[in-house]
Amino acid sequence: MTATSPDALPCAMQRMAKIIVTLFPGKEVDKEELQQAAVYIFGYSQGFLNNRTNLLQGWGNKWILTDKNELGTHSLFIIPQDMTGRDFIRIATPRRLLCFTPFPRQARLQEGHTYHYSIKVHPKNIEIMWAITTSYHP
Repeated sequence: MTATSPDALPCAMQRMAKIIVTLFPGKEVDKEELQQAAVYIFGYSQGFLNNRTNLLQGWGNKWILTDKNELGTHSLFIIPQDMTGRDFIRIATPRRLLCFTPFPRQARLQEGHTYHYSIKVHPKNIEIMWAITTSYHP
C-alpha cells in the first residue's frame, strides 16, 4: 500500500498530515505562469499502519505531485515526518524550478494537522508569506 493509494486513505487519513500550497506571483512572475505550475512535496511514498504503535510508518522518500483544484490551490495528504533542513516543496513552472527548505518548526509534520503555505514565487527564489497549522478531522 502506498501513502497516496485509495486503500491507504480510509484507514489512515486521520494519521496523515495535509499540505496545502497557494502560490502568488512575485516580481517578474505573472499569474499565467503560476497557473501552469506543478507543486511537488518531498515525503514518504510508501507506508503502513503499525498496529503495535498505532502510528503510520513510512519509507521511500520521493517528490510527490500534489492535486490542484479549480482555484489553483495545491494539496496532498502525506505521512508525517520532520522536514526541517531538507528540500520540502518544489515549484516547477515552464520557466523555473524552485525549492523551499524549511527552518526548524516550519515543517515538523504531525498527524491530523493541516499545513497551509502561502508562497510568493520570484524569478530565482520563493518567499513563504505565511504558514498556518491547524488540526483537521477527516
